[in-house]
Amino acid sequence: MPRQPRYEVVGAYYHVTTRGNSGQITRESLAGGMQWLSGIYARTFNKRHNRTGHVFGGRYRSSIVQSEQHLAYACRYVECNPVLAGLCAHPRDWPWSSYRAAVGLTPAPAFLSLDAVRRVGGPKAYEEFVAELVAAIQSGSDPKGLTLAPLPKTKGQTLWV
Repeated sequence: MPRQPRYEVVGAYYHVTTRGNSGQITRESLAGGMQWLSGIYARTFNKRHNRTGHVFGGRYRSSIVQSEQHLAYACRYVECNPVLAGLCAHPRDWPWSSYRAAVGLTPAPAFLSLDAVRRVGGPKAYEEFVAELVAAIQSGSDPKGLTLAPLPKTKGQTLWV
């Protein structure tokens, strides 16, 4: 059964982190779902704002994540993206994010999976894990090493970011 997504909306793009058991989510089914989601959003946005044309500047892209550690790093990157973009000082300040629910500041919506939070030791440990990247961003140091986990040497469960 597919697991429910994490989400982050940053300006004119968004991130969704989701996963399923082996074979449940294929690149094709994920692409089709994202095309549907983006299309519905664009039509609604254009109608509401009385406009036409593209809403998103780039094409859909997906990445495979093959370990629980890599999933935790991917979720942290998604949570910190508004900070990296200079839109806020901390993920808790960004209203279109799953971060506040992940660390227990607000109730989690029914569709939000907190598996990555549990894997790093719960809400407090996840908050500290995210704070490490936030501190690197705010200090002006290169956060590249903190955004990506080492890739596993063997293939595991397919996860999509």
